Amino acid sequence: MARLYQPIEILTPLGVNDRDARMGGYPNESTNCRNVDFFGDHISTRKGRDRYNTARNGSGLDIYSLHYFTDETGAGHLLKTADDAIWLGSALSKTGTWTSKRAGFTADKVWTSTTFVEGTRIYLALTNGVDAPQKYDPQTGDVTDLSDDADLPKGQLCFTLADRVFIGPMTATDQDFRFEHSKDLDVAGATSWSEANNFVQIPGRSIPKGGVVMGDVAFVLNEEEIFAILYTGDAVTPFWIRRVGDMGTLSFQTIKVLPGENAFVFLGTDGMVYKFDLQYRLEKIGVKIPGVLFGSDDTDFSGLNKAQIAGAVAGVDPELQKYMLFAPDAGDSYNSLALDYYWGTKLIDIDPVSRRGSGLFLGQWFYSDADVRAIVVGRDSNDKRVILTSSGKPDYVTGTVSISAGGVVTGSGTAFDQSMVGNDFIPTSTGTAFVVTSVAGATSLQLTSYTEGAVAAGEAFTISRRGIVFQQDSGASDDGAAIDSFWFSRWHTHGRMDLFKHFPEMDVITRNVGDWLLQVNHMVDFQDGVGLQKTINLAPDSAIVGTAIVGTAVIGSLGAVPRKVPTNSYGKAIRYRFRTNGLNEKFTLYGYIPYVEATS
Repeated sequence: MARLYQPIEILTPLGVNDRDARMGGYPNESTNCRNVDFFGDHISTRKGRDRYNTARNGSGLDIYSLHYFTDETGAGHLLKTADDAIWLGSALSKTGTWTSKRAGFTADKVWTSTTFVEGTRIYLALTNGVDAPQKYDPQTGDVTDLSDDADLPKGQLCFTLADRVFIGPMTATDQDFRFEHSKDLDVAGATSWSEANNFVQIPGRSIPKGGVVMGDVAFVLNEEEIFAILYTGDAVTPFWIRRVGDMGTLSFQTIKVLPGENAFVFLGTDGMVYKFDLQYRLEKIGVKIPGVLFGSDDTDFSGLNKAQIAGAVAGVDPELQKYMLFAPDAGDSYNSLALDYYWGTKLIDIDPVSRRGSGLFLGQWFYSDADVRAIVVGRDSNDKRVILTSSGKPDYVTGTVSISAGGVVTGSGTAFDQSMVGNDFIPTSTGTAFVVTSVAGATSLQLTSYTEGAVAAGEAFTISRRGIVFQQDSGASDDGAAIDSFWFSRWHTHGRMDLFKHFPEMDVITRNVGDWLLQVNHMVDFQDGVGLQKTINLAPDSAIVGTAIVGTAVIGSLGAVPRKVPTNSYGKAIRYRFRTNGLNEKFTLYGYIPYVEATS
């Protein structure tokens, strides 16, 4: 008689909970993942990124900020700042080109921007804290001084509240807690900034670092506090300042409003991620991921690089309801890790077994590899959401090489790796950029369309992504580099840690999406590493164990299907990993069903 094993359904894979990495947590939470997107009832390998135009920005100058807005006609406009100039993009599509609109500013500064209305027109104001604030006119395409008013202030931050543009904190001596604002519906006039009383003073303990507007309230954050600027409508005292929170930020570019939530999210000074709403409630939405934020001996994480978090940035994807935080992982000087918070699927943070937790209703966290200095989210002419980022990874400069006529680069004393695929390879002697298409080992790589002919050993080089803008959520590779996507399950004891168990097999509910292999690993009893591995061929016409076959058609072969995976392991706890890592490969996971038999 066949033995009867108990199936345990674990459906709808959720985000990471590394706080309870060993024990506890919801059974369908993850302990670690990379490069997957969340769709409510399943996860899939994230899409890749493609270059916005193939050309670099001038000589590869760093792009410090990206800006997008729609004018009064509904047309969208894309701008960037690099070196000493403000540039205009011809389109949001990948074939767009850049045109320098005005130069001569202080180089390598982060600019902030806000829209404002003047008459029946919508303009964009930009400021960087050092130079005179600027104005982009979408009708003429010109960038000019925001106003001819001699009292036009300078400040790093700007926002629009009650039809006035605010700029601050002021750079003048003893005015670094002050924001000045324009007249009502009069921003660019010759006397728009001349009123002596048109300012607010933030009564904080440190200099303001960031600001955001929700509805008719502006919030200003310093390193320790949150202040609300409320519009009163009074002619004499139009604004009222109130201290409303006890946490601040060093990373003003991480402050983003969540659409439909009446709240904004930011990376706190202490390294925790917070949500703050219009009821002045401050919530630690990062409480389930202390490992990745702060590091933990019990996880695979070392924490964020606190010395570099001032450069962290964020964006919001309204379609997937995702807050995208880009921050430096431990040991990195650039934003090398994407922390994606899906706020649309919330669960109460109470462990179903131990009854521990924060009690908050929290969304789902997923992680991806990243290289982002600036980000902007816009909509193209077809009203499709477009996410653009710029690279922040430092150049790689080392050694000397020889180059064959076919573009094969070899050399000793080099350290090529797969992260260089898609980067520009620039020989020092010519300065011409060629794209790296593949890397073979640590001492050889292949260039695309190499035209300079064979070069003897001794050529110096630079490998760089500087000056390149990427369209995210596009294609199936990262500019030619494979996406390594995986999702680790929790450690499953199936309710009885004390019992020794047999895990004979499992059903993996996935989709047959391509002729490549889904790696399925399993580990027992908290062992390190990835354990034993089996594979599933995801080709649509591959055989499916345990499903009916009528004639030659495989029922359900293109939808969610269960695939048998033998595990045949013994222990008290088990964990699984699902992974694809080849070029243009992806996987989808709806859940899995382990079969379990207690043996003691």
